[in-house]
Amino acid sequence: MQTTEDPVTRSSRRSLGLDIARVAAAVCIVALHVFDVGVAAGTADPLTVWIVAVGLRWAIPFFFVLAGFFHGSHPGASSVAWLDKRCGRLLRVFVAWTAVYFFFMPSTDTTLGMRMGRLFINGQTYYTLWFLGSLIACTTVAWVVLRYVNVRALLSLGAGCGILYVGAIALSPALGPFGEYVRSQAGFWWYSTPLYWLAFYAVGVWLGRTGASAPPARRTAFLGTLAVVVLASLRVAAVVCGTSVASPLVQSLDTLTFGILGVVAALGALNTLMRGSERRVPWLGALPLGIYLMHPLILVMALPRITPTFILAQGPLVLGIWNVVIASAVCTVATIVIERFGPLRQFL
Repeated sequence: MQTTEDPVTRSSRRSLGLDIARVAAAVCIVALHVFDVGVAAGTADPLTVWIVAVGLRWAIPFFFVLAGFFHGSHPGASSVAWLDKRCGRLLRVFVAWTAVYFFFMPSTDTTLGMRMGRLFINGQTYYTLWFLGSLIACTTVAWVVLRYVNVRALLSLGAGCGILYVGAIALSPALGPFGEYVRSQAGFWWYSTPLYWLAFYAVGVWLGRTGASAPPARRTAFLGTLAVVVLASLRVAAVVCGTSVASPLVQSLDTLTFGILGVVAALGALNTLMRGSERRVPWLGALPLGIYLMHPLILVMALPRITPTFILAQGPLVLGIWNVVIASAVCTVATIVIERFGPLRQFL
């Protein structure tokens, strides 16, 4: 059970340090989407591929662990009212930003009917909105398991989902179309992605219940750090021995590494960045989600029109850094404006 003496749990909801860590993680996701273009096109070198695959992607499980932590540490999280309020807010944001992307972002669909079909028949979300759908799914599953069973059952379910997902990537050549479907992550279709992310949400719930600074959590941080070192070493050995960075083996090692790294980062943030600090910047708590939701609009619609010619001439690295900095800055200004305009705050 959660202990009232745990300083991390006590201060978790008013933490300036944790908000800053969340903003940094959101910027990492912007960088991931900027630099992943070269990786997807096959023009990136092996080191860049690994940095993108692990050094930036850790931010995604980081957010799922934190979301689970706040679920597990909330005293009223077992009530129907809490679930209704939590999922209702996420669904409201999801629907609002789906409409924004639907009407304002370019699409390969040539007709309105095709766009509607892709969204409502195939269930494929727009751009980064898969995260909200997965978070709704993880929240609901965790609430049901905690209400009718216990946190240990949730951990077991999450671990099973994570092992199934990573195993399907590693064994994808033997699994045929299903293996390739999981390996490519199917465009992050919102109803399939929770298979992996539930593992991190469950860890977060467990941390919220036991206390993020308790001995079990400290042991988890140590073992996680050791696992990241071992997995990174195995990946280097595999590539040195001639294994392609696009092989199922390397992809499964990368998936495990960035997942565990996200857990370790969340534990570090909970235990080192939030003790005794209180939020003094009202809009800072909304900024990570603001950056996450708005940056595709900035990257696709605005930056190609405003990037100076001399930046374009500097090469992909400088251009990528420019895109990350400008997109994050514009999203920050937009978030502050939205937070100050009352009626729009409910959509962020």
